[in-house]
Amino acid sequence: MTLNILRDIWRMNLMVFCIMGLLTILFNIVQVIPLMLSLGFSLSNFAKLIIYNIPQLATIILPLTTAGSALVIYRRMNMEQELTAYTMGGYSPRQIFMPVYATAILLFLIILGLKLFINPVSKLLYAQERQTLQNELVSNLITDGRFYSPRDGITFFIGSKTGINSVAQVFLVDKRQSPEYEQIISAQKGIIIQSGDQISLHLLNGSQHVKEKGNAHLIQFTRYVLDITDMRKSDDRFVKATERNSFDLWDIINNQQSEDLDAKTYQGFIAEFGERFSFPILGVALVLTPCSLLIKPRIFRRKKLAFSSYFAPLYIVLALIIYFIFFGWAKQGFMGIVAMFLLAIMSIILAEATIAMANNRAFFKRLPK
Repeated sequence: MTLNILRDIWRMNLMVFCIMGLLTILFNIVQVIPLMLSLGFSLSNFAKLIIYNIPQLATIILPLTTAGSALVIYRRMNMEQELTAYTMGGYSPRQIFMPVYATAILLFLIILGLKLFINPVSKLLYAQERQTLQNELVSNLITDGRFYSPRDGITFFIGSKTGINSVAQVFLVDKRQSPEYEQIISAQKGIIIQSGDQISLHLLNGSQHVKEKGNAHLIQFTRYVLDITDMRKSDDRFVKATERNSFDLWDIINNQQSEDLDAKTYQGFIAEFGERFSFPILGVALVLTPCSLLIKPRIFRRKKLAFSSYFAPLYIVLALIIYFIFFGWAKQGFMGIVAMFLLAIMSIILAEATIAMANNRAFFKRLPK
């Protein structure tokens, strides 16, 4: 019985998760692909970003779909009198509720694995790919109406974009040779051509104003070729806390001076480490709480209310207080783990109160519409 219910819950969970994930990806495709294509990026670049973002997407969506699937399965079983049949067949309320516990444990292990091992790697790969795309010279040059300095001594300004690799109204100042040698170049049109590792900017129909040691002269040209291969920005970047693997994160927390971190950055590392453990615990509460409240017995018409009738609203209030206050303290340290642990304990108490009540009276009845 437990395995059958558990199989039904996870079958629906995977189906709903795939649908929600697909819809999210399609939404990103519609929003981002036109922009990326207009900047000259390929579909493979976008596919990499989507793949690297899937584990992070799973961490957010999976707890919601799991809790929703458990609710739907138990609701269907209740409406079709399956719970009553199990009760008449000799199954105890605890046995009937056990698939909820098993679902919560499985979800905890999955989210914990994602948070500790898979998400840091995927976030690092995502950040590196995004950094590479942002640092592509083509994407930076083809940005209307802003000055861009890829390296010291040279500044570009693009008036407007006319195609994937073509621009209009190009203006640049080049002082790379020496402070006494300055080139001011303007052109009606510019074309960026990339051949292997070499990138060149072809300026068409413009003028070159050269200043050298007090002398100046003006040259008109129909084509001026500028080698811009060495103007790419460096890919060196600080690896954030969310991109570090859990072992490195723990080593840095234990030895703050290992990377000469300032107090704010160090605190962010502590918060990230705590969040990796608190989020899976939150998933347990998300599964147990709705199921416990959904199959709560109909006892409100009795003169003397049972324990869980008092505890349910109290639980909701305390859960909100814990989430908004204690989880906010997670930014200051490990209080997020403590807060989510307390929330999980409260959800277990609520589930046990429901089971205890079910042992005292007929419990699995049709829910009121």
